[in-house]
Amino acid sequence: MKKSFYLKLAAETIRRNRRLYLPFVLTGMGAAAICYILGFLAYSDVLNGVQSSDYAKYTLGLGFWVVSLFSALFLFYTNAFLMRRRQKEMGLYSILGMNRKNLSKVLGWEALLQYSCTVLGGLAVGILFSKLFELCMVYIMGGKPSLSFIVSGKSIQLSMTVFSLIYLLLLCKNLRSLHHTATVSLMKSENQGEKPPKANWLLGIGGVLLLGVGYGLAVSVKDPYSAILSFFLAVLLVIIGTYLVMICGSVLLCRILQKNKKYYYRADHFISTSSMAFRMKRNGAGLASVCILLTMVLVMLSSTSCLYFGKQDVLDIRCPRQVNFTMTMAEGYSADSEIADNMRSVLDKTLRSVGGETQNVLDWDTASIMGAFDGDILVADMQQGTQMMKNGKMTCLLYAIDQTAYNMVTGKKVALSEGEAILLHDDIRYRPDTLTLQGGSSYRLVQKEKEIPIGIRKIDINAMCLVVPDLSAFVADVRQIAKEYDIYYSVDWGYSFDTGLPEEDTKALWDTLHQTAAELRLANGKIESFVYNIRAIDAEDYLGSFSSLFFLGGILSAVFICSAAMILYYKQISEGLEDRSKFEMMQKVGLQKSQIRRSVNSQMLTVFFLPLGLAGLHIGFAFHIIYLMLQAFGLYNLRLFLFTTALNFAVIAGIYVLVYRLTSGAYYHLVSDKEA
Repeated sequence: MKKSFYLKLAAETIRRNRRLYLPFVLTGMGAAAICYILGFLAYSDVLNGVQSSDYAKYTLGLGFWVVSLFSALFLFYTNAFLMRRRQKEMGLYSILGMNRKNLSKVLGWEALLQYSCTVLGGLAVGILFSKLFELCMVYIMGGKPSLSFIVSGKSIQLSMTVFSLIYLLLLCKNLRSLHHTATVSLMKSENQGEKPPKANWLLGIGGVLLLGVGYGLAVSVKDPYSAILSFFLAVLLVIIGTYLVMICGSVLLCRILQKNKKYYYRADHFISTSSMAFRMKRNGAGLASVCILLTMVLVMLSSTSCLYFGKQDVLDIRCPRQVNFTMTMAEGYSADSEIADNMRSVLDKTLRSVGGETQNVLDWDTASIMGAFDGDILVADMQQGTQMMKNGKMTCLLYAIDQTAYNMVTGKKVALSEGEAILLHDDIRYRPDTLTLQGGSSYRLVQKEKEIPIGIRKIDINAMCLVVPDLSAFVADVRQIAKEYDIYYSVDWGYSFDTGLPEEDTKALWDTLHQTAAELRLANGKIESFVYNIRAIDAEDYLGSFSSLFFLGGILSAVFICSAAMILYYKQISEGLEDRSKFEMMQKVGLQKSQIRRSVNSQMLTVFFLPLGLAGLHIGFAFHIIYLMLQAFGLYNLRLFLFTTALNFAVIAGIYVLVYRLTSGAYYHLVSDKEA
């Protein structure tokens, strides 16, 4: 045979099966375009002039490889649908005289044609829209756009390499499947239905239990750092539980519906319920995949958009003033007036030398200790506290300020008596009447506030602030407890102020102020360390990191939504082709097209919206643990997180309804049109 014969046969095959191949190729093109755009932003110089571009380029570079990996997994997934539809055709070619070598050549040309369309089309689309994405990225990072248009050779090279490898592996998989399947099996493969799986109560109950454990883990975490560690375990449990519940639970649902005679023996329910029961094992896995993808989208969009739009809140907490200085005293020393006065003098003198002056000063001392709560007692003993942590007791960093600092920050006029205190803590579940230090003093809580004011909030760990009348007494207690149980405690002095200078001039103070503070620390053995923050510098860092996360989250969400839509589309096409003969037979015995549409709607509404509902349930239980992880970034705006989560769910639900209408229409046309 001439070589051109195989090329023509491959091209004709793709043309005749365009309903199956076109979405596959378009999906590959979209993935290649996204990969090029991410590589273009990460590995070219287009973002170099934007503030904190290093954060953004690093994040986008990671996004390139995430999209590449996901593209490989998804293309392998959808390729399975294509090859299953092609097996009967391959069997027919074998009967007509084509051997496995000839069929391999046809598959090779098909892979080359698909690869060419995918890569060339995807790169063309990516290059075409790269400038638009560049402008979007620069805009959200607050930079100035460039009018130049460039093409990234490195991104082209990386994208072509990645997709060459993907399509080579796809071809190898298809050839292996072809050479390990007998001709008779190929001919019968399309007609071989899956046996309806039995309703496995053991796996179904196991799936529910896994979901319950995952949900329980998500809602029981009490501090941000434990949330980060627990999140991945909870995700793993929920993913496994989702697959088990969707597969086994769907089968059980069909069995229950079949036993309901009033529901089952109706024209619009009889066929759809029977079809679902017959292939529910495959349906359940596909729907579970869609559910996981939707949940991933909701988590990404809610968290990244909340960080981006709440970046000012994070900045206000971390840097309440233009210059923020925190000094930690060496063990056994307090931030006495001499040390604080010396540091103030150095900072003020340095600032005046460049034409600035201290304004809006925040000046306070703190003392802190780590522990776990047993009722209203803070247990500082690490051995006992570790066991309490394993038992789910709340752990936190307890730090104290005096009432003078509290009044200065809040503008209030609180007057506490000896033994009284005010508790400031975000966790509304913990509201004791007294608070006792293990082996130390006990305080009667005359006031309990659910928010720690900006200016005195510590964000390094789950923090609880105690306002006391006299800080020296608390320091004495903490020092004695630390000595008895050999644990670490800290005494800090915080000094934040505005400079009266523009932000750009304030940034220039970094090296000078840092050097003078470091020299004073070396000259004074009482100072253990210091932390120095310039608001203008941190603002650039947060903008760069949060903007890149928001941008990448949007792109990945678009990729996952398209993937979920393709899974649903191929699911409906595959089932529509299989169900067509059944509906044709029913039409011959009197089934009307209107009844077919009602049957289709019954099937779709019964199963199709399960992934969306379960994804909503997942995000509901994950809300608490995600919010705690956001607190690790310094974001405590609960209302903003609620709003972004609800808005994103509404948008995703709207897109899902649109996908439902499109895919149900495709299924209906297949089963009702003999020429389809």
